[in-house]
Amino acid sequence: MLDGGIDLDLDAVRQNIDEAEVISIYFPVLSTTLLLDTRSAYGVPAFMKLVPMARDAGDRLQSIRRMRPQLPCPQSITMIPWTRGVAALRRLGVWQHLEQRYGDCGRAGSILEELEALERRELTGALLGRGYKTLWHAPSTIEGGG
Repeated sequence: MLDGGIDLDLDAVRQNIDEAEVISIYFPVLSTTLLLDTRSAYGVPAFMKLVPMARDAGDRLQSIRRMRPQLPCPQSITMIPWTRGVAALRRLGVWQHLEQRYGDCGRAGSILEELEALERRELTGALLGRGYKTLWHAPSTIEGGG
């Protein structure tokens, strides 16, 4: 949720977005993946959806085949770990690049809002201690006063 984390090669991210049929941007802190399938066929439009994170690439491929049985197995899938905040997608130009490749289709704005809401809930939960445990505890009483 902070914008630190691992180094990010934006050129490689853009290249993967440009070349892959299926783009999986996963947010480990949110346990969520933004899945974009640029493939389409008669009656089967391109696809953009938030889905739970997969265990691995094989699990993701199986989930795509279940969600899109009308289409053949994708020829290329890119999986991009996103350890930065959701706002960084827009600030670094990645979101705009996704929209250019995918096309808005009316869903991109609502998906971005949904990601931002998930991040706010996660941050609130962390601040309130919901779903998190402290590494150490402060003493509950002061002994010996004085």
